[in-house]
Amino acid sequence: MLDFHVALTQLSEAVQLPQKVRKVSLIESLGKHLSEDLFTVYDTPMFNNSAMDGYAVCDPDEDLTEFKVVGRIAAGDLAKIVLNKGESVRIFTGAPTPKGTTSVVMQEHIDREGDVIRLQRKPKNGMNIRYLGEEAKKGDLLLAKNREMTAATIALCASQGYSEIPVFDGLSIAVVSTGSELIPQSEPLSAGKIYDANRFMLQAWLKKNHYVHDAGIVKDNYEATKAQLLELSKTQDVIILSGGASVGEEDHVGRAIAEVGQLNGWKIAIKPGKPFGWGKIGNAYVFMLPGNPVSAYVTFYLFVYPFLQKSIGATNATFMKGTAKFKREKLEPRREFLRGMYVENLEGGFDLTIAKGQGSAMLSGLAVANCLIEILPNTTVEEGMALNFYPIQ
Repeated sequence: MLDFHVALTQLSEAVQLPQKVRKVSLIESLGKHLSEDLFTVYDTPMFNNSAMDGYAVCDPDEDLTEFKVVGRIAAGDLAKIVLNKGESVRIFTGAPTPKGTTSVVMQEHIDREGDVIRLQRKPKNGMNIRYLGEEAKKGDLLLAKNREMTAATIALCASQGYSEIPVFDGLSIAVVSTGSELIPQSEPLSAGKIYDANRFMLQAWLKKNHYVHDAGIVKDNYEATKAQLLELSKTQDVIILSGGASVGEEDHVGRAIAEVGQLNGWKIAIKPGKPFGWGKIGNAYVFMLPGNPVSAYVTFYLFVYPFLQKSIGATNATFMKGTAKFKREKLEPRREFLRGMYVENLEGGFDLTIAKGQGSAMLSGLAVANCLIEILPNTTVEEGMALNFYPIQ
């Protein structure tokens, strides 16, 4: 069996998923990652403007308390007026400040009689003025490559006049479940049959960022498995199969991949998830996951998901450190990934507990977990021990 880290190294050397790029509208970019740096098109702010509703005043020596009102400027107006000392204009938030403005006084701090205002408190020069280019200069880096687009970054791009931006596009990924025992949810359950869960789980992982093709269920038949793989390899960037990855007489996936393409891996020294393989058929990368749903989840998350994230310019969450709040005397020769929960403690660290139902077919434990807790081979766990954990979705 391959060591966990050896398997990761071999995968890194063998798997180079393509990175596809396309331009999308700002709204379409939500959740995607930039494929190149974006730069500031205009100085920000683009002109000196008022940060408040109030009065723009000219008082270079900061010694006046009374000003004559000589005009009015609203947002969108041109500031044609030039202020001399002792003059002011009524101004509104976002409106350009006229030449000669030394500060803007909030309207709440003004007493006005006719065309004369009196200050309730003296402002400092520069107060409540947004100056040309104080946030960013034309040509400055606006957003770096690989940045995930959010509502805030979309607004920032819109403020610079961008209507489309280049992002990493998703891959075409086919998801296949194998097994004669599997049936779709549209059929009534009968003896010896179970509902297919893995396709739904994997598609849920993938649909946010990729183009997912539900390739259905393939029965335990070698020729059918091989034909499905050949057909999918013509149109898909990635094929992910669950089930049929072991070495029993009814496990045909590995043999089929090896015949029509190339196959690596197969047995990884982890629990759950020992049977796992990867390969290539034509230009399509193939990942072969175990059939037990928790095993499929764990192997997908640890061995496949990082490469999919890289393909869309996203960074991967690495493991974190936590403190065990449980004991475990059982010795397991394989590296184990327990389904567990992490919570932040008063010291700013994380406390770890484990979920009930640790079997590789027990989805109930996975459903309540928010992390995978790593237990090294042949290691018992004592309360207070430092452990690595991987946050999961």
